[in-house]
Amino acid sequence: RLFLSALTGTAAIIGAEILFKREKIANNERIAQVLSGIGLAALYFSSYALSRVYDLTTVFVSFALMCAVTALAVFLCFRHRKTPLAVLTVIGGFLTPALVREAAGDIYFFTGYSILCSVLFLIIAKNLKSPLLAIFDLALLFGWVFVQMGSSYTPFDSVLFFCVGGVVFFAASFLFTGGDKRTLQLQRLAGGAVILMMLTLVVRAHYGRSEE
Repeated sequence: RLFLSALTGTAAIIGAEILFKREKIANNERIAQVLSGIGLAALYFSSYALSRVYDLTTVFVSFALMCAVTALAVFLCFRHRKTPLAVLTVIGGFLTPALVREAAGDIYFFTGYSILCSVLFLIIAKNLKSPLLAIFDLALLFGWVFVQMGSSYTPFDSVLFFCVGGVVFFAASFLFTGGDKRTLQLQRLAGGAVILMMLTLVVRAHYGRSEE
């Protein structure tokens, strides 16, 4: 089942690449985007089910494979510059550590992964000239970080999460400049989330909540 799922996903992506070049076929780009989405979803499921559903390997293998699928999706985003494909890439990138949390449990690894994915997705959004995609990226990032901060992490771990927010805030401010409405919303979201992180750090330091 997993082999057939992975084979189907690979075939769908190859078929999409062929369709992208067939300009004479009606709606070739839309069909190709659908095929790319189906292919990536099938590869994500195969990688996840390998350990979570069928218990054929460890979660670390599933995590590595899901990261590889995300890397493939990022490549396709730069290659074709299609917003629906980019949205799927952002979702898949943030779902990976959420679905296999044991593999991404190390705080330093999680911090590095979050920064790398977020900045990459911001670059994709900049390449697509889509502040809305960048807002979606930051909303998922900060939502996930606050979920982690609410669990049993030490105050020092919260400082690392604050560093994630700070780096991504400066990356967003550097990549997206201008006075249009969505760019301003993006800057306010990033700045507001960083301020909220600071307040969370103060509260946690005051009450001394730490890992048990």
